[in-house]
Amino acid sequence: MGDEAEGDAVQDQEDGASRRARPRGKNRKKDVDRAPAPATRKDDRPTVHEMIEGALAGHVAQFLGFISDVPLDRDTEDVHQARVAIRRIRSDLRTFGPLVDTPAVEPVMEELRWMGRCLGEVRDRDVLLELLAGQIGCMSPEDAAEAAVFLDRLKVERDDAFATLAEALADERAQALEGILRSLAATPPVLEICGPAPARPVVPALVNRPFRRLVKAVVALGGHPPDEALHNVRILTKRCRYASEAAEPVVGKPAARLADDLARLQTILGNLQDSAVAQHWLREAAGTATPRQILSAGLLIKAQQDTAERSRRDWKRAWRKAARRRNRSWLR
Repeated sequence: MGDEAEGDAVQDQEDGASRRARPRGKNRKKDVDRAPAPATRKDDRPTVHEMIEGALAGHVAQFLGFISDVPLDRDTEDVHQARVAIRRIRSDLRTFGPLVDTPAVEPVMEELRWMGRCLGEVRDRDVLLELLAGQIGCMSPEDAAEAAVFLDRLKVERDDAFATLAEALADERAQALEGILRSLAATPPVLEICGPAPARPVVPALVNRPFRRLVKAVVALGGHPPDEALHNVRILTKRCRYASEAAEPVVGKPAARLADDLARLQTILGNLQDSAVAQHWLREAAGTATPRQILSAGLLIKAQQDTAERSRRDWKRAWRKAARRRNRSWLR
């Protein structure tokens, strides 16, 4: 399973869906696909320190709430939401980078990348299991029976990945990370000169940085970009979306519109990446399969190719909507 450039695993369908996606299952905690609003003053004009403290406190609380249940119930949603929370903490630190103490943040980022990788190994297989199970459910009974071997193999991989995750969570390193995150939320390393300043004037520039990188990457794609280049655009889209969501409590509707449109683009590009990962995994798994199982793998691959083609066709329309003037007029 591939990783993102900085250690995140590549597929996360629900993370690319709408921020208003509802949690699944009974007794679900608050869904972190929707970023919690940071704490603000009564006059709703937060300082830089209040903005950063509120964002980090919300996401750290979400991570600690979900990660505590992971070893207990092995639930796919707990793994997913803990991983999303890790990503959001990293995104907060990246977005607010010019306003925080870099030497204090760098060790935290390394530990967050480590935990993200541990969770990602499990989550990647959960996504692939859900994807292939849905396809196999649409097959004829004969083909589905042959394809079931691939689900069995994936479940074994998932069990192995979860065992590794459970070991990591029981390790002193994970316990230390929880303490680090609690301290980070309680006393964020905001630069002293920045902390008392009002947040509203500085937020647009913070979001404009990842937005400019995204625009540059899209312009460089050309007419027929390879999937790897589109995957990079997806990563940049997600970072810009998270930054926009961090800005929403301060900026309001303009930031929300940009974040929502970027979420749709991320979903389309995420489907393309999930398809590429599924095809690669199926081709490897088919190497030890019987002839009839290989045929069923071919049917699954063909369905994934169709999904990928739709994503390649649809992403440009989603990008044009996300990049429209009304979405970016507040950036500078």
